[in-house]
Amino acid sequence: MTVAKKQLHRDKILKQARLSLKKGRFVVPVPAGRKGPRLTGWTNLRLKENQLTKYFGESDNVGWLLGEASGNLCDVDLDCRAAILLAKRFLPRTKRIHGREGKSGSHWWYRATPLPNPVKFTDVDGTCLAELRTNGQQTLIPPSIHPNGSLLRWESVGEPSSVDGEVLRNAVSRVAAGALLKKHWPGEGHRHDAANALAGMLLRAGWKEDGVAEFVEGVAEAAGDEESRQRVQSVVSTAKKLGAGGRATGAPALAAIVGDDVVSRVRQFLRLGLATFVETDDWSVPAPIGDDLPAVEAFSADLLPSSFRPLVEDVSERMQTPPDYAAAVAVVALAGCVSRRATMQPKAKDNSWLVVPNLWGAVVAPPGFMKTPVLNAVTSPLNHIEAFWRAQHEEELTEFAKAKGEATLRKEVWRQQYKEALKKGVDVPLEPDDSMAAPVQRRLVTTDSTFEKLHEILSENPAGLLVIRDELSGWLSGLDREGREGERGFFLQAWSGDMGYTIDRIGRGSIFVPAVCLSLLGNIQPTRLRWYLADTVRGGANDDGLFQRFQIMVWPDTPRSWAPVDRPPDGRALGLAERIFSQLANLSVDDPVRLRFGKGAQELFSSWLAVLEGKVRGDSGLSPALVGHLSKYRSLMPTLSALFQLADCVADGDSLIEQNEVSIEHAQQAVALCNYLESHARRVYSCVLSPERRAAGELARHIKRGVFTETFATRDVYLKGWSGLDTPDKARSALGVLEDAAWVHKVEVRQSPVGGRPSETWMINPKVKQART
Repeated sequence: MTVAKKQLHRDKILKQARLSLKKGRFVVPVPAGRKGPRLTGWTNLRLKENQLTKYFGESDNVGWLLGEASGNLCDVDLDCRAAILLAKRFLPRTKRIHGREGKSGSHWWYRATPLPNPVKFTDVDGTCLAELRTNGQQTLIPPSIHPNGSLLRWESVGEPSSVDGEVLRNAVSRVAAGALLKKHWPGEGHRHDAANALAGMLLRAGWKEDGVAEFVEGVAEAAGDEESRQRVQSVVSTAKKLGAGGRATGAPALAAIVGDDVVSRVRQFLRLGLATFVETDDWSVPAPIGDDLPAVEAFSADLLPSSFRPLVEDVSERMQTPPDYAAAVAVVALAGCVSRRATMQPKAKDNSWLVVPNLWGAVVAPPGFMKTPVLNAVTSPLNHIEAFWRAQHEEELTEFAKAKGEATLRKEVWRQQYKEALKKGVDVPLEPDDSMAAPVQRRLVTTDSTFEKLHEILSENPAGLLVIRDELSGWLSGLDREGREGERGFFLQAWSGDMGYTIDRIGRGSIFVPAVCLSLLGNIQPTRLRWYLADTVRGGANDDGLFQRFQIMVWPDTPRSWAPVDRPPDGRALGLAERIFSQLANLSVDDPVRLRFGKGAQELFSSWLAVLEGKVRGDSGLSPALVGHLSKYRSLMPTLSALFQLADCVADGDSLIEQNEVSIEHAQQAVALCNYLESHARRVYSCVLSPERRAAGELARHIKRGVFTETFATRDVYLKGWSGLDTPDKARSALGVLEDAAWVHKVEVRQSPVGGRPSETWMINPKVKQART
């Protein structure tokens, strides 16, 4: 986008934002290429007109805050063509609608009282059908640009209609249920049977005949059924049969045609059958259980400096791994190349706080998910730099040996001359200087060294080192052993990058390093992580802050999809990364680059730090271990800002002057990456569980897979023989945990006809199945 187009876009966005405020609708800036804001605490943002130019950048889009923030404003987001078609039949009329090219009429706007809860309706494969968006959410509005590049446009610009909240919720559920059935509606030969069965299911649920007729006709019409009007006759005939006490097909017959999962989901959407015993809205949102780990923020390439996006995207695509892996490795590798070659001053006036931009990072993933190949691919440029330095060192050693030999010869000649002068009684010649320091091996990366050897290498490489440990669990457990306290203390001190360390050994003397500085990178498996964290989370001997120093820690969801990719690596992406790594690794540690925030970036850091301190110091309810981890973020955000600024400056060919200002863009990236990393940290520190919760997690996984339908008995659980659930008592303990977490509810206890223990029946929270999507 040209400068002129960017300015025109910004003018239109600001105009829409001002108009929205006058209409009582609060707005929020949304970065280009995204559907959601990146600002911390955006749900509480209430911008005034005089603040718009400060918050909206040149390429930002605009979103409306929904719910109570904007007078009970609601957005019905229609995510598929079927839903858009059915909206015209089932949704209340409104004079405010927008869409985009290829998806006209996809957003219908209302003001609802009472305000309904947000709800998302999805197909059995997880794709979204329709969504009622309200409190705590926002929606992009025209003239914003959709992430796919199409322009959003208003199709009706009147006021949103005022509707009853429950009426709106029911209307959206009918649109979603109709869209779901349309997508799975059978072909020729089964449509008549499907219409009869659908009519029977709805009539038995208490729907009125005219409402059933409208719904069945709408589904058939949306599905392209040429006999949609005749399907209405199916409703009439089915109603007559049931009214006369006759038999008619219903949900089981419909399930046999379109699938049990589809029918079950339609019943959930429309709140039919058992869902009327305990209404969906009466249930709490199910809490995470066991291995049902807290959700993490998805990775986006715009969290990284533009110079490193091609490398991360190339490696991730070729290896079919989550981009989180390559991104974490790239950021830590960048820190390893900079270390003490640069400093960052976070505060504007207090120059006593300087941050050394080194980092510790870890990738958490199960075995077999390409952690090591990703690590090797991203760090391969560092190995090239090391190889070049090693070749240089060998040449220097050759020259040194030659010069040393010549010096030795000169010394021998001088000795002869000295003896002759003494014999003759003449002036003795001056002694030649043969003192020569051997060349030092420059180092950047090490993979397997004792801490004493690391200390020795650092004495010759004061800029710092990157330590790569392919499997971190062995290294961590090794530090826990008795007698390794000194090594643990060394690494604790090396994290800050600015503290001295002395090692005294008999035979080796004393070696003092004014500032030990290490970046650390590795992989760890979830099971090993749980084992290690058990002591740390509970405040054991390992709770000394060592693990909390791993600020760059990612644990993305295991990818379900895979595609065959066979192409050469992107040489341009790899070459750019190597150029950046090399230039930064050759900066002088004696005269490090000094960075500080620019004006806008400084304000952003101050506001971000205030929020962080509130989490760390306030009554946040977080575990002490997680609080300790987040407290290390005080230096993380400045470190990331500095690294991103340096990387893009080198990539753009800009010179690194004595004082370098970090731009607002790089500061925003750093804040966004910190937020992303915080979500992963919350997952990491929540993974330590009791046996009861682990068993509950096992049962929760089976429930989410759909092993049980809407109800099941306790005996149905323990007869499966699942791990930790193979006895009645274990099953009841796990079910008790799930009931406390609102996954299930005990709905019936009835005596068996032949006596014995009562049969315990449990109902599954309908929101569990919704969450599965």
